[in-house]
Amino acid sequence: TINDPTTITAKLRQGVHWQNKAPVNGREFTADDVVFHYNRLLGTGSGYIYPALMYGGMTATWDRVTAIDKYTVVFKFKQPSAQNFQTIADNFALNEMDAPEWVALGGPPKNEPPAPGGAPVGGGGGPPPSPPPASGPLADWKSVVGTGPWMLTDFVSGSSFKFSKNPDYWGKDPRYPQNQLPYADTLTLLVIPDGSTRLAAITTAKVDVLGAGNNTALNWQQAQQLSKTNPYLQQQKVPAGASGIGLKVNEKPFTDIRVRQALDMAINRPAIAQGYYGGTSSQDSVGLFTSTYAGIAYAYADWPQSLKDQYAYNPTGAKKLLADAGYPNGFDTNVVTTNDANGLQLMQVFQSYFSDIGVKMEIRPMDSAAEQAFTRDGKHDQMSAHAFAYIMPPTRVMDVFYSKGGSDAVFYGLDKVPDTKYDTLHDNFIAATDSTTAMQLLQSMDKHVIEQHYVIAAPESYNFNIWLPTLKGYSGENLGWGQGLTLSRLWTTNK
Repeated sequence: TINDPTTITAKLRQGVHWQNKAPVNGREFTADDVVFHYNRLLGTGSGYIYPALMYGGMTATWDRVTAIDKYTVVFKFKQPSAQNFQTIADNFALNEMDAPEWVALGGPPKNEPPAPGGAPVGGGGGPPPSPPPASGPLADWKSVVGTGPWMLTDFVSGSSFKFSKNPDYWGKDPRYPQNQLPYADTLTLLVIPDGSTRLAAITTAKVDVLGAGNNTALNWQQAQQLSKTNPYLQQQKVPAGASGIGLKVNEKPFTDIRVRQALDMAINRPAIAQGYYGGTSSQDSVGLFTSTYAGIAYAYADWPQSLKDQYAYNPTGAKKLLADAGYPNGFDTNVVTTNDANGLQLMQVFQSYFSDIGVKMEIRPMDSAAEQAFTRDGKHDQMSAHAFAYIMPPTRVMDVFYSKGGSDAVFYGLDKVPDTKYDTLHDNFIAATDSTTAMQLLQSMDKHVIEQHYVIAAPESYNFNIWLPTLKGYSGENLGWGQGLTLSRLWTTNK
């Protein structure tokens, strides 16, 4: 319940127990566990005096969390905000709770002050900075314990995770309320980096589902081939966002919006949709949020014709814009990207289109980890390959272009170029107290980013999840982060 604009009271489900293993030994999950978790995260008690840096942006409006009885928790916020409830409901690690007894295995709180520069915001622009290598008791997978349907029984780094069902799990299947979850006795998650090996695993029934997450889902060529060679396999197309190039808009020539518009007009998106994506993607231009967020994303159908014209393929018009901006012969630039085949191939497509208007773009490939660190540190001097039309929750993604923010904004140089209009929309969203206003402000943020041409993006793409017909209860949805509950609702018949 929401008692006032700065207070949310939550009632916990009774009868939920930690898994029956040391150091928690199956005791009941209570409000004290919730308070401990958020004290640890916010630096507001339980021995913790500094907040966790990783969640600084997502918890900027939080004050503290308290328990008023064994099953009732009160969330108190510094100000009313549409973000408050969304943050509590997010399935991000922010809300994944560790048992106090497990945390205690690592010793007392270190209470080291955060490094200068403040907390990174959100989480929309990419993964957080890599933590130091784990060590000590908390790095031992054998001690991992939670309240969920699966218990980790074996772990081989870079190879596999094996789980057994939690016999004391509280959950029932909402589709069949009489049925106790999980259905399966065991669950194995395999790490198979090689694409051909992954395909062989599904075609030989060594795995039940393939893809089930954006990092491992199949592209349209692979899915099309499987539909011919193995037509019995089930397929589902799922949004994968858009790929594109982020411009460092604090550096010339990208400080001039005419240059940014010219680069967008150089891209033939219908041709990319039909050729590069095999007709499986939309031809429409996109913005900050995936088009599947209806009412939040600024739908292409609602764009005025003048804005559509700025994204339409028009190399002649692009050359004129460059000439008007003082670059009649184009210019030389470079893009930092990952060295995987898909990333390089799309950058080569962009490179060809840019060349047609006199822009010579050098491609500078790096391995994925190095590229993320390089761009997050702002070391790229011109462009960086990056995502757009994000499929993550908008309240995480909106921080990417927030110039008052931290490391996420670095991808586009916006930490050095305050965008007052966008910042105001962002701040107004934080202060919004009703869902209608909040949705309108998110859409206004999306519209503004599109109008400013901060990212030169291909059309929104799709991946494909593939599964055996013997896997039941599954409809093709992604099974990535935080989907242990969904996996508990699946079962298999004889292969």
